[in-house]
Amino acid sequence: MKVSRLVIRFWWFLVLLVVAGYFLASNVLEARRSEHETGFAIDNVDRITRISLTQGSEHILLQRTSSNAWLINDEAPASSDAVNALLRVLARLQSAGPVPISANDTLLQYVSEQGVKVEVFSNRRKLRSFFAATVLSQSMGNIAHMENAERVYRISLPRYEGPIADLFKTVPEYWVGNQIPTPSLESINAVQVEIPADLEQSYRIHIADSGEFSLYHIFSGTEVSSFDLERVKRLVSNLTQITYTSMVSMSQQERAEVIYSEPDFIYTIFSPDDSKFELKVYPIPVDEYIDELGRPVNVDLNRLYVTVSGSSQVFVVNYIDIHSVLQGLSWFIP
Repeated sequence: MKVSRLVIRFWWFLVLLVVAGYFLASNVLEARRSEHETGFAIDNVDRITRISLTQGSEHILLQRTSSNAWLINDEAPASSDAVNALLRVLARLQSAGPVPISANDTLLQYVSEQGVKVEVFSNRRKLRSFFAATVLSQSMGNIAHMENAERVYRISLPRYEGPIADLFKTVPEYWVGNQIPTPSLESINAVQVEIPADLEQSYRIHIADSGEFSLYHIFSGTEVSSFDLERVKRLVSNLTQITYTSMVSMSQQERAEVIYSEPDFIYTIFSPDDSKFELKVYPIPVDEYIDELGRPVNVDLNRLYVTVSGSSQVFVVNYIDIHSVLQGLSWFIP
């Protein structure tokens, strides 16, 4: 009788042990699943080497260089302030709980189609991949969905009440601060400068793999044997550091009037992979007036328009910030 009771108790103990083990394992798996679905923040942002931001047809790639600087789309230097702000966002993102199960499928489709896709890498290892969006209706606010997760979650950022998805900007101009987005100095192996109003002053600068500079007169097709090397180097360097004061909001017709007018300067920058980048400088027309010397003036003498390939923006640049690259061939010849 006693043996029978001991056996029964033993079996009850085994049953309870199995049940406890099941619930413990379930809780561990649920915790891991929850962490996978809600772990948007990255503890150590110093290990991040690459960030990809995509929304619709717009795409931005931020790449950390060996010198700990950042490049945008493997070309232009990115603003350190803008990148550091993004890293702070990635370090502080928090989950505020799942959205209602009844709205999960609808919001999953919405965030996948309308949201910003954020991918974060440490070298080749993908650290995070999620979509973020802001839903104004249904009081949902900021939401995000981790790659391969089942649920969509609300997200929050301490001491920030605005749309979080707007912090993952896919507009190139934002990431270069107030600097015209041009290729980095290290990626340039040639610069061609055309001056439509004075073609004889047009020229081409070539940079060999050894770092040696050559200067060519485009109009005659000949190499310039004697020139001021420091001025040539300075022009190429300054061409990658042009700052702007504003971006002009224009209608398509107004923009067309600018880009189809004759530019003052056309800069074509060549990279080793044979890709080309074009920057054009245009005068800004104003109502004609007579200056103090009695001369008619119909352009802004203090500001210029600048356009670059790959961007629909029209930049306004102060003359003083760009005058160092507005040089003809004779400027280099002693």
